[in-house]
Amino acid sequence: MKHAVMDLLVCPLCKSALHLKSFAGDSNWTQEGVLECDRGDRFPIVEGIPVLIEPHLRQDVLGGEEDRFWSKYPSHRPMGSAAPAVEQVRSPKKSAAEVWGYQWQYFHELWKDEASEEQFYRWIQPLRPEDLKGQLILDAGCGTGRHVWFSAKHARTVIGIDLSFATRVAERLSHDLPNAHIVQADIYRLPFRRAVFDRLFCLGVVHHLPDPKGAYFSYPEYVKKGGSVTIWVYGRENNWFAACALEVARSVVTRRLPLPILKTLSIIPASVLRLVIAFIYAPLNHVAPALAKKLPYNTFFMLFHRLSFRNLWSMVFDQLNAPIAHYYRGALMEEWLKSSGLARTQLSHTNDMSWTLHGIKE
Repeated sequence: MKHAVMDLLVCPLCKSALHLKSFAGDSNWTQEGVLECDRGDRFPIVEGIPVLIEPHLRQDVLGGEEDRFWSKYPSHRPMGSAAPAVEQVRSPKKSAAEVWGYQWQYFHELWKDEASEEQFYRWIQPLRPEDLKGQLILDAGCGTGRHVWFSAKHARTVIGIDLSFATRVAERLSHDLPNAHIVQADIYRLPFRRAVFDRLFCLGVVHHLPDPKGAYFSYPEYVKKGGSVTIWVYGRENNWFAACALEVARSVVTRRLPLPILKTLSIIPASVLRLVIAFIYAPLNHVAPALAKKLPYNTFFMLFHRLSFRNLWSMVFDQLNAPIAHYYRGALMEEWLKSSGLARTQLSHTNDMSWTLHGIKE
């Protein structure tokens, strides 16, 4: 953990200041340590990442690593931090952390694809690189940290948060960027001071949450006046296959499969899709673009035509493994924007099959 991020962090439970006890690191960096709030709640710093998650959920997410950490530093162990009993029902948050942690630790290098940065700016439209210059940015649900990487080229400071072990990948990617920080946290209990960020992104995350609207409506409180909130979500229009057929497949089959098996099986539909894009979509876009535009998913597939096979494979795996997936109509997204309290709102039909919601806090 780079110590420069301390000015922004607060306890996710009581919102009081945090105090650092470093066990391993140097004057600017902590590899292992503890953060303690004014009320006495304690949070571990593991592999350079502050884990600012409430105790019960933290034990679910970290598993045995939670107990191993406190066993190394028994005098700092918080009360009630013993390993949890075997659960009877899997919580949605734990399932999500397991799925996305597994996925993004395996597909960790996708930021290297040439078109990934272009895709990022499609998702945060109308923002462009110049709109990030000198800004303090929060990437809520950062996964592997590729959007942190892209933003850090222009921003003053970027913080990426995620609930899962994908934060380990994001930390390795951003470790040498002095203006980038990674925090493991619950998106519903963000460990930051209010009204501090210039930009807040939440890309490809809200539609996988158990309470999507609740999460979105909480974001403006963390943005200062004049700052912006931007989210990208799955759309229902022009997306019937994912919203209907894939949801049936997920419910009946793919959510029940072990993740390593599902990841391997995902190679088959990804390969078929690669051939369809290469031998149908790409040629038609070259010789008959007007006709190609009428094909379903044309804009989206032509973007993936420029990306690596692993990127396409990860997208298929992502679609099949999601514990929760919501698909939204434009009319409902307009209602969200009107009710958000944000001004100068803009709704974009991204890639003709998803929605980007953007607004300014006044």
